[in-house]
Order: sequence, then C-alpha cells, then structure tokens
Amino acid sequence: MKQIEVTAYDDLDRVEKDAKVRADEEVFLGLDGAWLVLDLTQAHAAELRLALARYLAAGSTPNKVPTARRSRAVDNPRTRRREWNDRVRAWAKLERIEIAGSKIPLATRQRYVEAHPGDPEPSAVHEPLVQAVAGA
Repeated sequence: MKQIEVTAYDDLDRVEKDAKVRADEEVFLGLDGAWLVLDLTQAHAAELRLALARYLAAGSTPNKVPTARRSRAVDNPRTRRREWNDRVRAWAKLERIEIAGSKIPLATRQRYVEAHPGDPEPSAVHEPLVQAVAGA
C-alpha cells in the first residue's frame, strides 16, 4: 500500500524568506468577496489575528452569511476565463510576480497551474465555436 504525505509550509516564510518552515494550520481569509487560504505557523496565525483584531471587534455579524452563488453568468466561458485570470493575478501578486499589461504571460499561467493543480486553465473562450465550425 502506498502512502502519500503532504507537507504544508508557512506561506509567509516561503514568500518573504524563501524558507521551508512547516505550517501548523490553515487560515481562511475573506475580503471584498475574495477568499484566500494561508498555511501559517502558530506564530504567524496569531500575528494575523492580532493585526485584524481591531477590525473584527468593530465589525458586526451579517444577518446572512455570504455564500458562493452560482449564476448563469458563471456558465459563460468569458466569465470563467475572467475569474480564472483574476485568481492568477492575485496569486502572482502574492508571489511577487509582475504582470505588465493586460495579458498574463504563458510562463506565469503555467506556474499557477503547477502550483494549483485543482484549478486548470479554462479552454479558450471561442474554442466551442471553432469546434462547431470545424464540424466537431
């Protein structure tokens, strides 16, 4: 029987110091509709919680917890592509990868896919149209 072990490393140490320090926990952080998951040591998680404590104390609990809603627009290939590009740009920013202009370089897209195997690049926006014209 094979056994696979996954080790999570602290994202701050990895990005800021290029160091591999084992993470103790995952911290989920949401702001303006965007959600991130951070692998952090206990010290970094405590630091984050301390930094946010002032804002959390001043905030209020919403009557309804926001949930991901799937609308018809999500089924649109352009919407899927735009949302994927937004995720790539957010990741690139965290990784300190500069993206000049509106087009995301192929190398950056490939690195994102390697780092996030569960989030493959959507097919080209017009691919179904091209297949339909080609008689597929």
